Amino acid sequence: MNEYKFQYTKPFETLLVLLASMLSCVITLLVLRAIFVDISKNMAISFTILSLIVPFICFRCIKELAVRNCIAMLNSESIVFEFKNDIVRTINFNDLTFYKVYHGKNGPVLYLNNTIDRF
Repeated sequence: MNEYKFQYTKPFETLLVLLASMLSCVITLLVLRAIFVDISKNMAISFTILSLIVPFICFRCIKELAVRNCIAMLNSESIVFEFKNDIVRTINFNDLTFYKVYHGKNGPVLYLNNTIDRF
């Protein structure tokens, strides 16, 4: 039995992280605009730098919400996925209707489609 550790993302949670980062950018711009009503040239540079740094820090802090870890155990008959929340899914190879494997920029990508549900 081979064991593989990998990371996966859920599109909805990834979208929430991106929206939260954009929202932090807008909030930062509004707060800085309210604080610095009279903007000089030096203040405009500081204003721009702060409006870029705060969303970046926000994104770095919450990006772990979108990236999850999983362990896949592969044997000759099935593949068993063990997710972080003690959820275990087993897919028998006899139940597969479609699969696709390709090498993406961050490593191998696997799509599985079986008769019971889709991964």
